[in-house]
Amino acid sequence: MPSAADLIFVALLGALVFTPLSVRLLGDAGIGWHIRTGQQIVATHAIPQVDSFSSTMAGKPWFAWEWLYDLVVGQLEATLGLNGVVWFTAVVIAAVFAGMFRLLIARGTNVLVALVLLLFATSASMIHFLARPHVVSWLFTLAWFWILDSSERDCFDGFGGRRRRWLWALPLLMLVWVNVHGGFLVGFVLLGIFLLGAVWTWFKASQNRIEEMLQKIAARKRMRNLAWVSLLSAAASLVNPYGW
Repeated sequence: MPSAADLIFVALLGALVFTPLSVRLLGDAGIGWHIRTGQQIVATHAIPQVDSFSSTMAGKPWFAWEWLYDLVVGQLEATLGLNGVVWFTAVVIAAVFAGMFRLLIARGTNVLVALVLLLFATSASMIHFLARPHVVSWLFTLAWFWILDSSERDCFDGFGGRRRRWLWALPLLMLVWVNVHGGFLVGFVLLGIFLLGAVWTWFKASQNRIEEMLQKIAARKRMRNLAWVSLLSAAASLVNPYGW
């Protein structure tokens, strides 16, 4: 049987592709140059370095920060038309909110409370329901938080390290995120927050009780792992066509 999160995904996907909202997804003109940039990359086999779209700045240095997103939507438009771009955007948005609901339930939130929070989040975000690369950043932010939160609970609650190993996937995700949207900086903000949390846990834990001593050891290991992940993610963020 489908879960509540599955039903939320299907409902959102249907609303975004089979109602007037599908046209609204294309309501920002920026998607036009994202598509054309992606198709230019395919045609020239090169990432743009200069402006080829404007008359007053033609030939001047220009950065296609979201070149990987541009490549995807450019290919979708060439193959499936604008419907392909709408479907791609709808799937990403539906996955974000269904994933958020699943995360709330996994963290022990009451189902009704989770639904209310989901409605608030959807309403607040609806103005940004657009075929633009920022929606992919939403998905990366959710995945980033999910991994950090799960690995932290694994570290301090003792789940055998299975979820702790997901932490090392973050630098690999950064390789993609940095070439999709400038929102990759949110990943470093989240890393900093969880690193400070580990430092606080280590600082406040006493060495007089065995339980707290174990917490202190786990926090120290957590701090070391997060520091390494942060350094690797920072290095991964430099793997883009424009360097630092």
